[in-house]
Amino acid sequence: MIEGKNFLLKGSAKKTGFYTTRYVQDIGKEKAITTALNIIRQQLKNNVVKESGSNPEMFIEEIVELETFENIKVPGSGFTWFPMKE
Repeated sequence: MIEGKNFLLKGSAKKTGFYTTRYVQDIGKEKAITTALNIIRQQLKNNVVKESGSNPEMFIEEIVELETFENIKVPGSGFTWFPMKE
């Protein structure tokens, strides 16, 4: 699971955070983390306002290694958004 904080979305006046999951197939934990974060960056790039001082961050909350994706319905997108406390 990945958590994002301090993201300012287009059309919003307040910073938000999110939780999301991504399933990636890579060799090694570090490569999988990099791939998952890059996927999220690409998905957010047209919806996030780049504002000086906003300092958006993403954190890896949990990693679960699967032996196979066989018989697993793998989601590929989606975010659960929440307002940041001021």
